[in-house]
Amino acid sequence: MGQPASIVYHSCLKQLAQYLVVPIPKCNTKDPVTDAECGALRPFEVKITSRGTSVVVEWICHQGHSVWRWNSQPTLKYGMHAGDFMLSSNILLSGNNYGKVALLFKFMNLGIVHRTTFF
Repeated sequence: MGQPASIVYHSCLKQLAQYLVVPIPKCNTKDPVTDAECGALRPFEVKITSRGTSVVVEWICHQGHSVWRWNSQPTLKYGMHAGDFMLSSNILLSGNNYGKVALLFKFMNLGIVHRTTFF
């Protein structure tokens, strides 16, 4: 990708995300039966989820609807994250193997691309 990357702690990222004001003032989700808009106002709850080597930050309204979503990495075709692809290809190019790198990531409590995705 030609860009620097960093390790980030979820607690620090959540702290930052809670101070951000998403560009949507209220929840626009519509009920599929009544077609009524939710209309829940800010502040929204921040939910952070690991997905491989990336992090997904999601703002959720009081009714449980997803209002806004941010991904820490670019998404490639078919939904794969760029960091997962780069990690997999660089494990191969460096002459290392998945098991050793996965063990390192496990000890560091980091997310990693799943074994089946790697192979």
